[in-house]
Amino acid sequence: MKITAIILAAGKSSRMAPLFKLTEMFDGEAMVRRTVRQLMDAKIDRAIVITGHRADEIRGALSGLAVQFVDNPDYDKGISTSIRAGIAAAGSECDGVMIVLADMPLVMTEDYDRIINGFSKENSICVPVYKNRRGNPVLWGSQFLPQLARLCGDKGGKQILSRLDEFICEINMSSSSVLHDFDTR
Repeated sequence: MKITAIILAAGKSSRMAPLFKLTEMFDGEAMVRRTVRQLMDAKIDRAIVITGHRADEIRGALSGLAVQFVDNPDYDKGISTSIRAGIAAAGSECDGVMIVLADMPLVMTEDYDRIINGFSKENSICVPVYKNRRGNPVLWGSQFLPQLARLCGDKGGKQILSRLDEFICEINMSSSSVLHDFDTR
């Protein structure tokens, strides 16, 4: 299976202003770097980082990591624009796309691998779950990329999950890390 990770790192971090959360230090490294570094050690074939706001700082924080950068000039129109930019960059060569939020530094390599290991043609949308609560990242089978590419506004894939229940495989996680992104101090 070929899995492409799309890391959403284009937002303004406005709820944490004046700080820019993705470059704030977390356990000795920039939050975005810790998130991407953990992901890079997982069973993915390719990592695409979507930048927008303060793109040069994101690129600098990820210096030396084997990622592809894609700039989203429409980042201020919502998360859907970053998802669409990532889907376009991923192309048709992958079996699945994992949508990763750059502000989730608590998700470990083994968490990513647990989700990937649950993925198959039958389990074509893998959603991590901790104590009956769905979290992130979500791994989408390539057959759903056209639907993701039609998202609009400041909403992610969650808005279409409810229509796809028969394709969802919930992956039970051993920690709550998949529930925690950092939006405020």
